[in-house]
Amino acid sequence: MNFSRAVNTSKRIMSSWLQHANFTTQKKRFLEQGFTSEQIDEAFKTFKKLKDKNILQGDEKDIDRFKTFEQLTQLIQDKSTVQTKSEERRVTKVEGAEVVYEDDEQVVLWIKDYNACKYYGFGTKWCITEPKTFKDYQKQGNTFYFVISKTKPKSDPFYKIAVLVFVHGQIMYFDATDTEYRASPESSIPKSLFIPRACMISANLKNFYPRT
Repeated sequence: MNFSRAVNTSKRIMSSWLQHANFTTQKKRFLEQGFTSEQIDEAFKTFKKLKDKNILQGDEKDIDRFKTFEQLTQLIQDKSTVQTKSEERRVTKVEGAEVVYEDDEQVVLWIKDYNACKYYGFGTKWCITEPKTFKDYQKQGNTFYFVISKTKPKSDPFYKIAVLVFVHGQIMYFDATDTEYRASPESSIPKSLFIPRACMISANLKNFYPRT
C-alpha cells in the first residue's frame, strides 16, 4: 500500500468514526455552545487516539458523559501527558550505540564508545562503566552488545545484559549485578554482527533468561 493511499484510508476511517451517532449528537451540542466544527473534530480525533491507546479508563471512554466542550478538552489536556507502558519503556537512542535488533520485549545495542556504555550501563554494576576498563577491553579488539529488556523490572538482574564478544570469538554474558555467564558452543554469537545475526542473538538470550 502506498503512503497516499494509506493516508486517504485513514481519513475515511476517521470520518466514518466521527459520524457515529454519539459523536454527531455531541457535536451538535458543542456547536450550540459556540465552538467551531474544526475545534470539535480535532478534539474528537485526540479523544479517539487516547481511547485507542487505552489511556482513558472507565467512563472516561464514554463521549456522552461530557456536558460541555470544556469538560472534554480538560480531560484531553490532563490525559495527553500520560504515557502508555510501551512509551514508558521505550529505550532512548544516543550517539555511540547502534540498534542492531529490537522487538516488543527488548532492544540489542552495539556499544561503540564509552559515553554510550556509561549511559546504557547506568544502574548496573558492570566494571566497563569505568572509562579505563572499557577502553582496555576495546583496545584489545573486543566488542560489547547490551540487551535491554522493555518488560522486566529494574529489580530483575536480567533487565540489562552485557554481551562481551572477545576478539578470538569467546562469548560472555553479564547480568545487571555483573554476575558472569559463559555461552555454550550452541549459543555462540559471531563477532561480525549484523541485523540477521542480531535476531539469532535475541533468540539465544530469550533462552538465556530464567523461566518465570
